[in-house]
Amino acid sequence: MFLVDDLIMNLKRVIEPLFNSAGEIFPLVLLIVTSFFVPSGIAFAVSITSYFLYLLLTLVVTKHVPSFMFVISGIILIAFFVVFTVTLFDSLYPEHIAIVSEVALIASFSISLALKDFFIEKSKKKTNKDKRMFFMVRIREILLITRILRDILTIHLIIILIYKILPDQFHSTTMDKIIFPGLLFTFIFFVMVFDTIRVSIMKKKINSEDWLPIVNETGGVIGKVALSVSLTSQKSYLHPIVRIALIYKGLFYLCQRPEHYNINPEKIDYPFEKFVFYNHSLDEAIGNALEKETEKKDLPVKFVFRYLFSNSTINRLVYLYTCKINDEKTMNELNLTKGKLWTEKQIEENLGKGVFSECFEKEYEILKNTVLMAEKILKNNISSN
Repeated sequence: MFLVDDLIMNLKRVIEPLFNSAGEIFPLVLLIVTSFFVPSGIAFAVSITSYFLYLLLTLVVTKHVPSFMFVISGIILIAFFVVFTVTLFDSLYPEHIAIVSEVALIASFSISLALKDFFIEKSKKKTNKDKRMFFMVRIREILLITRILRDILTIHLIIILIYKILPDQFHSTTMDKIIFPGLLFTFIFFVMVFDTIRVSIMKKKINSEDWLPIVNETGGVIGKVALSVSLTSQKSYLHPIVRIALIYKGLFYLCQRPEHYNINPEKIDYPFEKFVFYNHSLDEAIGNALEKETEKKDLPVKFVFRYLFSNSTINRLVYLYTCKINDEKTMNELNLTKGKLWTEKQIEENLGKGVFSECFEKEYEILKNTVLMAEKILKNNISSN
C-alpha cells in the first residue's frame, strides 16, 4: 500500500508541472504537427486521444478542471473533425489546419485578455477564501501564459505569411514542415518548459517564504500574507511584532536599527524586535528575537503592555516585553557589541530630536514610570533596610 502511495506521489511530482497553461493547447498542436507526417485521420485520432487522456490525468493529478484554453482547443479539434468527416475529406490540408487553428487561438486569447478584469472581479466574489485565492492565482497565471502564447502564435503567422509570398524557389516540402509544424511545435515546447520552470521557482519561493498573520486591533488573526508581499504592498496590513527592552541595572541597552528596516531605519532602539510569524506563538517570536542577537533563547522576559503603532505607511500591533539583567556575568555572556548602555539622563536629553525610533519614544515614558520606578523603589527599600 505504501509503495503504491509513494509511486503515485512521485508520479504526481513529475507530471504535475506539465499541466500548465501552455500544456493545455498541446493536443491541438499535436494535431497540427502530426498532420504533416501521417494521414489526417490518424492525426485526428492521435490528437483527440491525447486530449481526453490529458483531461483524465488533469482531473486525477491536479484535482481541478482545465482552463478555458483547454476548452478552446477541444472546440477547435471537434470543429475540424466534423468538417473533416462531413465535407472536406479530401481537401483539408495540413496548412489549413495550422493557419485556421492559430487564428482561432489568437482570437480567443485576445478576447480573454480583453476580459481579464471581468475574470479577476469574478474570482474576487468567491465567498470561500481558499477558493478565492486559488482562482485569483490561477487566473493571473493563465493570463500571463495566454499573452505569451498569443504573441508567439502571431509571430508564427507573420513568418508563414512572409514564407508564402516568397518566390517558388524558396518553397519545398522540407521547408513547409519546418515553417508550419516545426516552428510552432518548437515555440510551444519552449513556452511549456518556461512555464514549468517558472512555476517550479515560484513553488520553491513560496515554500521558503515567511508568512505574516493579518490581525485585528485585539490580536485576532483574520488572514495571512507573505512577508515580501506585505513589505512591498500599497496596503498597510496590521501585523504583530514583539519588542524587548533590555535593561541592565536600570540602564537601557540601545543600538542602531539596521538600514533595511521599514520602520525608522538607523534610529537608536532596542536590539530585539521580531515579527510574529503566521502560526507562531509570542514565545516563539521572543525566542527568535533573542537568539538572533545573543544566540540565547532562555533570558528572563516579562510582558509589559500591548499597543497599536501606526504611521502613514505601516500598522503594527506591538507586544512590549522587558528583559532585566542585574548580573554582570550574564550581561557579558550576551556578547552584544553593536550598541551601548544609556542612562535616563542621556535618553531624556535626546528625546524628540530624531535620535530614537518612534516606538521607543512612545514606550520610554511608560517604562520609566513603571518598570524603572518600581526598580528604584525596590532598591531604596533594600538600602533602607
